[in-house]
Amino acid sequence: MSTTRNLKPMLQGNSSARNCVAEKTPFVSTVVIPPAPGLAQVPALAPVPAPKPEPAPAPVLVPVSAPVAAAPAVPAPVVAAPVVPAPEVAPAHHARVHNAAAVAVVVPSPKAGELSEQLLELKSMFPQITTSELRKTLTEAKNDVAAAATTLLAAAESSPPTPSPPATPLAKLANVFPSTPRPQLERVLLRTANDLDKAVALLLAPDGGGSDGGDGGKDKEPPAPEKRRLYHPPPLRPAAKAPRWSSAIHAHGGAAAVVVKINRALPSQSLSGLKDDPVLRIQSALAPLGDKAQFVAYCFQTMIEREQELYDNWYVFYHSYSFALLLYEVQAELARTMYELPEDFAPLPRLLHSPFHGKPTLEMLMDEFKSMHGQDHDPRFRALAISVSCSLFAPGSEAPPISCFCSGYSCSDLSFRGLLTGLLKTCKVEDPETLTDRIIEVGNKFHLPTAPFVSRPAAPYGLFAGVGGGGELAPGSMLQIFVHKDFVDSIAYASQPMGVPVKGVKVLSKHLDEGHSEGQARLFMHPAVFVDPSKARLYHYSANPLLCSMDTTLDGTRGKFVQDLRRALAPILGNYHNLKQAFKAIEGHD
Repeated sequence: MSTTRNLKPMLQGNSSARNCVAEKTPFVSTVVIPPAPGLAQVPALAPVPAPKPEPAPAPVLVPVSAPVAAAPAVPAPVVAAPVVPAPEVAPAHHARVHNAAAVAVVVPSPKAGELSEQLLELKSMFPQITTSELRKTLTEAKNDVAAAATTLLAAAESSPPTPSPPATPLAKLANVFPSTPRPQLERVLLRTANDLDKAVALLLAPDGGGSDGGDGGKDKEPPAPEKRRLYHPPPLRPAAKAPRWSSAIHAHGGAAAVVVKINRALPSQSLSGLKDDPVLRIQSALAPLGDKAQFVAYCFQTMIEREQELYDNWYVFYHSYSFALLLYEVQAELARTMYELPEDFAPLPRLLHSPFHGKPTLEMLMDEFKSMHGQDHDPRFRALAISVSCSLFAPGSEAPPISCFCSGYSCSDLSFRGLLTGLLKTCKVEDPETLTDRIIEVGNKFHLPTAPFVSRPAAPYGLFAGVGGGGELAPGSMLQIFVHKDFVDSIAYASQPMGVPVKGVKVLSKHLDEGHSEGQARLFMHPAVFVDPSKARLYHYSANPLLCSMDTTLDGTRGKFVQDLRRALAPILGNYHNLKQAFKAIEGHD
């Protein structure tokens, strides 16, 4: 029985008795009963014999607007009204004749759209069935609500269910595991090639995983990584009721006037260490950018607002890079799967744990720093730490973030291809060179700076504006890294160029609290800290606006790039046995 048609107002028609003339109005029916043959000689006030009616609402008696003449001696023919079939109703009262004057009996009729009591009762029981079908069933049941309800129930049980469209493997898996995040289900289906049986076994395994049959159950599976609470940053703090905005920063980039608003009433690490006017610095940075100035201004404003939002409990650092983007993204995608991180997790500078096993603390790294001839360019140092600035402006830094944002900052005295291939070898990939080429193709597709992954640059080190795979200037990228105040002194120290510690500064937090954020620092990048949102939080910015978006419906976005990169890494992520081996190797348990 169909239940999809819209309900339509039903006008309940009026019925007239045989040998009566009916005059219909929109809301009432006036029934005029003329004298019947043989009643002309009936004395005045004599009642007309009539059967006793059943109890019914008393009719309203009103005089006819025009007096009706007395019936003639010879009975006139009576024109009978056509008989209209209608539902059973209470019989109307016969009129009385007073002094040969006719009296009209006015019976209230239902208004347009009104339903009978039986129909309303049935409608309340079956709201999904249309009114016309309910009316038909009620008529067939002779206005017996119970009988009509029984008929409708029997029809509902006997009618075949409406076929539903076939569910996708993801929908079926989400129905079985409603509390499991959808990105995790997608990754499980990717590993099992949409095999639902294997996917369910993987999710139901006691250790949070499952076997794909690759190891035959011979090896004991490692304990699943601890599930970490996904961090969703709070909304930016609203401006104060009476904010003291800096003199509206009108920074002109080319012919376009760009306005950046900075609320000087709220504290910020970058602003506290700035000795000159931030207006002049932003104007100087945006002047050569042309049509990119508006987007860069938005990024700078967002960085300051995030600083102000997290100022009470976090210190902030800025890491500019360009060539390392592809390597950082590969490490972030591996970390997403292994540590169940959000889809928009930022590029991750360090992933391998084994270099930290020999030097698990910052103090041990600084003790060995004196023996490193290349200082912070020494491979032993680079495996553990990165160079950062303590402010968005950082005039005392080698690479002020506000100046390097668009072009990026990269050291070229190393082989980026060698680093990526070495990571894949550590993950036990059978053919790391082929997989490296496949990853580079993905980078070329999204115009990432992939030239250093093809051959080693010739420059000794320093700022190097390379060329991306698409032939365009390499877009700069930046990480805004927040470290909780409880941990910052154990993983960061104030630094001069080349990583040399600042003399007289033993505690970085005190140095920053005193307003000395104009310089740089070195950050001990232990992966266990930077995948834990209670200790560190990373935000990613790119000079290419598309690489700032996780929208997967647009071409060229970071969201699309992550999807393609995940497919390229299927030899690791798409097989549980391989993923298990990679996880053990990355954490240094191999």
